[in-house]
Amino acid sequence: MREVPAGVESRYGMGWTIDGARLSHNGILWTYQADQLLMPESGYGIVILFGSGLNALVNYGTFASGIADILSGEEPPKSAISVGMIEAGIALLTLLTVLLWVRGFFFHWKRWEHKARQRRVWLTSLRMLATLIPLAIFISLPQILTFVGGGRVVKWEQIFLLMPSVVIWLALLSAFGAIGFVRKALCMVSILREHQKAQA
Repeated sequence: MREVPAGVESRYGMGWTIDGARLSHNGILWTYQADQLLMPESGYGIVILFGSGLNALVNYGTFASGIADILSGEEPPKSAISVGMIEAGIALLTLLTVLLWVRGFFFHWKRWEHKARQRRVWLTSLRMLATLIPLAIFISLPQILTFVGGGRVVKWEQIFLLMPSVVIWLALLSAFGAIGFVRKALCMVSILREHQKAQA
């Protein structure tokens, strides 16, 4: 491995990352991941191949580092939050989103309509547009992740492999927002027509 230039602090070079006495390198595609970890002092080398796709909630590097800790006679660190706990949290968030939408759409509609009749039209319209923000984020998700990923183009299939539970939640939130917007827009048209008839 080439030496780092003088005055530059870096633990990365030619694809390898130095972490203490360990060298690691990984390769990532949307349908698999490979991790390699070398321990020159002990002579061990670890290679792990994952064929389960790339999930943003999984820290794949902990598998190789955990095995390295065991080989070194150390106890692997335990994560306070597991992937299962995160997925359960997202599932609860999705369920809560559905319940809140059902409550608002079916049981609180009359209250919203009553407030809309008393509120200024521009303020109601602004509130309605805010419900389309999740849809705008959902539609722009490939472009957002491409930008965050440093220009690496990300397609919808890859996004779903990356974070399926989050995509499902955001899709539901977007659909609910769009449905609510359409219903409220039709209601506002009806209210405006009533105002026009009253002024005529």
